[in-house]
Amino acid sequence: MNLQHLRLLRAVAEAGSFSRAAEACRIGQPSLSAAVAQLERQLGGRLFERTTRRVSLTPFGSHILPLIAGVLEAEKEVHLAAQRWLKPEHRLIRVGFSPAVHLQPVQLAMVAWQEEHPGSEIVFKECTREDLDRRLAEQSIDVALTVRLGRGKRESLVITEEPLLFLPRQSASGRHARSGSIRDLAGETIIFTRGCGLADLVGDMFRRARVPIHEYAGQALSYRVVEEWAELGLGAGVLPKSKVSGPASAAIPLRLKDGRTAMIQTLATWTTSVGIDRKFLSWIRSRTSAIAAGMVTESAVG
Repeated sequence: MNLQHLRLLRAVAEAGSFSRAAEACRIGQPSLSAAVAQLERQLGGRLFERTTRRVSLTPFGSHILPLIAGVLEAEKEVHLAAQRWLKPEHRLIRVGFSPAVHLQPVQLAMVAWQEEHPGSEIVFKECTREDLDRRLAEQSIDVALTVRLGRGKRESLVITEEPLLFLPRQSASGRHARSGSIRDLAGETIIFTRGCGLADLVGDMFRRARVPIHEYAGQALSYRVVEEWAELGLGAGVLPKSKVSGPASAAIPLRLKDGRTAMIQTLATWTTSVGIDRKFLSWIRSRTSAIAAGMVTESAVG
């Protein structure tokens, strides 16, 4: 077993085809098939089901693939660590982020930073909240962008904020309840996604307001599914403005008891031992705020 064989296996799984995977990896299909067959012998089970139309993972292959992805990710981390040690003048900043974060203005700000600092490189990785916490502890990322404060001995800085929107459930008549006031949502069923930190943040907000809600028994895997289920009348949703699709959405600002619009903050969090330059993050915050404000203006004009 070697790393190249693992890369080839992942390529076949992603392409769903030996021929397409061979073309993408620039290797002959017989060589690729031989590598997969060798892996299957070494692991003791079939990794793929082969039909005339498609190649798909067996249940055994589906069980093994995430472990292989972890090995390949670890290999990448080794190379990055070596680069950081051997080329200290080359500043590599590894940024992990929650799916709940509005990444576009942050990414544009960091691109501007790189243009002004050619010796720097920024690498992004999307992670669950728990994975971000673990990666910070292991120092496999330098900065975590989350919608909640991390635990432990860490520093944090608010990068930007945006409003939370309420997605009313559609009634049987096809009409939506238009109230976005949190005081009127007592007893409402709310649809949540898990892993990004948003569910905990919204749940805490309702508890602090002493407004009881019911969590929908099912689980949505994406913010778009939350919208679709609200349209189907399964429950209501609460999402950051950046995660709501299209101007035709029925989403309305979620208002707190005092009438203010509920806001969600993006936090940059890092361990005190990593040595991230606070000036870098302050620069990113100011540039991100300016970019986000421009996006809001353009959206309003459109």
